[in-house]
Amino acid sequence: MSAAVLSHRGDIVWWLHRHIPDANYDLDTPLRSALITGDMVMAESLVSIAAQRGHLEIVRWIVEWTLQNHRTIDHGILVLTVVTLSIHTAAIHGHLEVAKYLRATASSSVCDGYTAHFTGDNLERLQRVGVEASPEAQRVSGKTLVLAAKKGFIDVVQWLYTEDGEDFQTDLFNAGQHRIPLDTIAMDTAAKYDHLDVLKYFHELQLSGETRLQCTENAMDGAAQNGHLSVVQYLHHNRAEGCTTAAMDQAAAHGYLDVVKWLHQYRTEDCTRAAMDGAALPGHLEVVQWLHENRAEGCSTRAMDNAATTGHLDMVKWLHLNRYVPKMRRSTRPSACCQMATCPSNRRLYRSMELFCF
Repeated sequence: MSAAVLSHRGDIVWWLHRHIPDANYDLDTPLRSALITGDMVMAESLVSIAAQRGHLEIVRWIVEWTLQNHRTIDHGILVLTVVTLSIHTAAIHGHLEVAKYLRATASSSVCDGYTAHFTGDNLERLQRVGVEASPEAQRVSGKTLVLAAKKGFIDVVQWLYTEDGEDFQTDLFNAGQHRIPLDTIAMDTAAKYDHLDVLKYFHELQLSGETRLQCTENAMDGAAQNGHLSVVQYLHHNRAEGCTTAAMDQAAAHGYLDVVKWLHQYRTEDCTRAAMDGAALPGHLEVVQWLHENRAEGCSTRAMDNAATTGHLDMVKWLHLNRYVPKMRRSTRPSACCQMATCPSNRRLYRSMELFCF
């Protein structure tokens, strides 16, 4: 990495970081090289890497060194840009102390003199430089909250909401293109990825009256899709948004029979034929059998087609014996099921003629 810095090859620096992340890189030496040669874009890239890895001392060193040794307006503005754009990087990787330090630095009196230049075209230019140095570089926004919630960084989520919660609700961070507020998306995302502590935090925020925060049906749908029964149950008992038929459909398609059974017993949204069709694709025979015995939606011809596509002969046989789908007009063309079973592009199926013979 040091050699790449000395050659001013920021693309190589970032490639090394992205593709060989576990290497024990010495960031101190390349940082010194970048600062001494005045390559501030490279320095920004290295600060972003340090922030992503949680190296607080390295981040602090480069910021303080630059402010002490480069007192021009341009360098000061660039440092402020580096600091501001790296808060997001530190936060979405769970490095709260680094994010706090960067936020404090950006708000300090040392940087106050540069803030007036941090607007308009100048800001856009600096942000482009930041993104060039680090693809993750961006200002803190609702996206920061969503990504922190997705990864379950409860301490980061709490800090972001304490610092910027009102901004997430009043759309100060370019969330206007979203019909759903980004803090709502964050709550849905926490549910989908099984971060119950984050979900509870958002719920308690609403109960406290501090926010109008709410989730959507996507929360329970997403939790069911990924088999997170405890989250589904929590939402059922504590929230009013409910779910859609996608909850049971997707739980069945992914083989989560416990979730399917629970939704069947406690929810009223029901499912569709997509439940059995979807469960047949990866061969979840137990799920298909349970749906057959306990639900009335049935399946479509896609169920057997799907099972044939993925080579699940036991599923094809069971569907043939137990499910009735009205016959279509007789055709001389081979059925979709037969076509899929013998498709040369599916090498695994092509090698096994047992399904075709059946």
